[in-house]
Amino acid sequence: EVVFLLPYREASQSGALYSLLNHGRNFICSDVGDLGSFMRGSGLDGLLLRGRSAGAVIECLNYLQVHREALRHRFQDAQQRFMWDAMASEMSSIYSTQNS
Repeated sequence: EVVFLLPYREASQSGALYSLLNHGRNFICSDVGDLGSFMRGSGLDGLLLRGRSAGAVIECLNYLQVHREALRHRFQDAQQRFMWDAMASEMSSIYSTQNS
């Protein structure tokens, strides 16, 4: 089993995060930009790095191991929310027109 590490110093958003999510992979990441917002909003904040050290990575890996089943469900829920079909259907309302 592989756990991906996204140790960005700064980021506005991450295509890597959404690609990993789409492929059902586990990942831990820095608490920056969209990554931190996504993880907190998805109940995955225990997988946010608390620092830039090997110890911070180990802390996240331990959290993943202890909470594996709950995190699996949270990753699956996030994957469903951010699938292209779900996103496209939500965005369609932006482009719809209504006669007043």
